[in-house]
Amino acid sequence: MPLQNTLRLFAALVIGCAFNTAGAQSGDPLDEYLPGGIYDVTAPEWRGQSGMTFLQIGGSARAEGMGGAYAGGMNDPGVVYYNPAGLASVTGTRVYVNRTDWLVDMTVNDLVVSTTLGFLTVAATYHGMDYGTIDATVIESGSPGFRRLDVPLEPTAWAAGIGVGMQMTDRFAAGVHVKYVRQDFGTSFFYDAAIPGYNGKKSVNKAGTYLVDLGTQYNTGLRGIQINMAFQQFGQSQTYVERSFQLPLTYRVGFSFDAIEVITGEQSPSSKLTTYIDGVDRRDVNVDAAMGMEYSIAVPGMSLGSDPVNIALRFGRRAALNQDGWLSAGAGAELPLGTQTVTVDYAYNDYGPHFTTQHVSFGFSF
Repeated sequence: MPLQNTLRLFAALVIGCAFNTAGAQSGDPLDEYLPGGIYDVTAPEWRGQSGMTFLQIGGSARAEGMGGAYAGGMNDPGVVYYNPAGLASVTGTRVYVNRTDWLVDMTVNDLVVSTTLGFLTVAATYHGMDYGTIDATVIESGSPGFRRLDVPLEPTAWAAGIGVGMQMTDRFAAGVHVKYVRQDFGTSFFYDAAIPGYNGKKSVNKAGTYLVDLGTQYNTGLRGIQINMAFQQFGQSQTYVERSFQLPLTYRVGFSFDAIEVITGEQSPSSKLTTYIDGVDRRDVNVDAAMGMEYSIAVPGMSLGSDPVNIALRFGRRAALNQDGWLSAGAGAELPLGTQTVTVDYAYNDYGPHFTTQHVSFGFSF
């Protein structure tokens, strides 16, 4: 396909998704809670009103070690969860897994399998939440107001999709990630306080829809400074019981660059100080910035074959105006093993008192 036609196709996809999202928002029951029916990005009135927010939990230990500021990520299959355009720089065949320890005994598991097909990099993705053990309860009069049942609940939430990254020119890359999202909170029964008791009515709390992520990365040619942009979670609103809710639409735009190259005008042959700055606008959270830095170095005298071992240290600040904690930190290593390469990454996030998370990722390239 000629480059001109490819660019037109991508532009049409962006415009179509924007109109689709705008149409999904009009006439929604929640509009009455908005000032003048207009969403104000500086003071959103929909705090906590988005659904399927497990999609916002980062799927890469490398990225989360830098506060999730990763719209400029490259050479890493996990970038598909932040900006699908970054897939264009991922070559060969790779398998990538990530595990996140979340609240209580909840975990999030991620899998990406990518391969290069001509001028495209195609990736199959999976992002799933494991809610751990939850006991069912029923409402009862008296204290404590409920009775625990000896029946475990098994809520599920997952997303599976296909991502494609294209290096359209030597400086411009674009990507798209189409995914099917499913959330199942099981069946609930309605309690009528006038009886008091259950009235026999029930609700099946399931929702599933298709979502689209779009992204671009543009190298300005000015000392390696790159401009990055991504739209995530485009899709139709969903409904539980009698209330509709919007998906966690997210817009990222920012810069990435090697600070050493920017300062000296030359690339270091053995080390980089990559800096990422992302402006992040989520549907129901104040606009904020995420910032991160990664210092990577080829360790002198340490090698597993012809290529040296690369070690990275990371630090960052998450977009966390609505949280008590913001610190992110992590480390990683890239280990060449003959024709294969193994990557190991770890990240720690502080969300405030009594809430910290840990992320571990493994990658294999062939």
